[in-house]
Order: sequence, then C-alpha cells, then structure tokens
Amino acid sequence: MSSHETKKVMFRAVPRWRYQTRTPVYTDVGIVGQYLSTEYLILQNDGELVVCGTKTAMGAGYAWDGPSVPLCWLIPTWLHRRLFRRYLIASLVHDAIYQLMRSGDVPIRHRKVADQAYLRVARRDGAGLIVSAIHYYAIRLFGGMFAARKSVLAGDFVAP
Repeated sequence: MSSHETKKVMFRAVPRWRYQTRTPVYTDVGIVGQYLSTEYLILQNDGELVVCGTKTAMGAGYAWDGPSVPLCWLIPTWLHRRLFRRYLIASLVHDAIYQLMRSGDVPIRHRKVADQAYLRVARRDGAGLIVSAIHYYAIRLFGGMFAARKSVLAGDFVAP
C-alpha cells in the first residue's frame, strides 16, 4: 500500500447514483505506465488512481452506485450504507476503473487488475475474507459484461 493511499473517505448520499465523494481518494491500482485525466479521475504513471472529491460549492464529486449485489436497488440507501460500508471504497475504485475501460481510456486487458484492486481494498478496509472472496469471484464471473466498451451509451438514442 502506498503511503498516500486513502483510508477514510467522506461520502454523501445522492439520488440516481446513491453515493458521491466529498473528499479525494488515492489508491494504488496497479495499472502502471499510463497517465490519463478525466473530469473526476486521474490515473498516474505509477499506478495510483485519484478520484476527485467535491469540485464546486454545489458539491459535484464523483458519483457511483456503490457495491452491486443482487436486487441492490430494493435496499434503501441507509441500509445499503450500513451493510456494505466496508466495500464502499473498493466499489468506488472498481467502478472508476471499469468506467475508464468502457470509455476506451484503459485497455480491457486490465480488468483482472481492477477486480484484484476491489478485493485488496475491501480487505484493507476490514471486509471479511469469505465474503470478499465471494464478491471477487462474482466480479470475475460476471464483470466482463460491464467492462466492455460501449459504442452507444445507454442513455443515448435516436428518435424519428
């Protein structure tokens, strides 16, 4: 773990996405030799991922849906936060890397590295070994369909 790696992060609940960063997150993800910067994400050459916190007084930090579990949208946010708090940073890092893969900024060959980062961060944050392993293998089994580059974004469509 890098000495710069974030251990505590301030979040807030937001509609549509569920969570939003209020403070920056620094995590070594192991994707080395590639630098890129987007509005909310920075991937350093040394493999450190920086997820930006609040950007404006309006509070526009990086937003994501948190840990995805079967039927997760049926779970109210207050309960989701309580049940999965040890997986929040892991899911943030994982979702950010998958977003970069879908956009084509990070090659899909780094999918296993992203999945391993999820497991490592979850374990670092106190998640149990057995449940973390189940999450990891579920991500390995089903994650490919969410990492593939999309030619048309889900929200885009053409009407007559």
